[in-house]
Amino acid sequence: MVKLRAFPSEDEWKQTSNISPDIVMLIMTRSLRGIICPLLAVIGGVVITFGVVAFSCFWSILELFQQRKRVDRGWFPKGPGHSKEER
Repeated sequence: MVKLRAFPSEDEWKQTSNISPDIVMLIMTRSLRGIICPLLAVIGGVVITFGVVAFSCFWSILELFQQRKRVDRGWFPKGPGHSKEER
């Protein structure tokens, strides 16, 4: 059986507190684990994102050099506007 409480009076709803919101957040997390883990997760996500972007950029630069070698070997034609005297 569920027992219902009486609805709080209007005075209880309008009470103010002298406790800082930072202290309340610290109490709500109960430990440093609640603060450190989300920070590490955010920092880790940013580092992983930058790593993927950097890898992609370096890979495309490598592909440009490899494409130049393939063109020099004659495997692919030079694009329009390129003359043989350029190199």
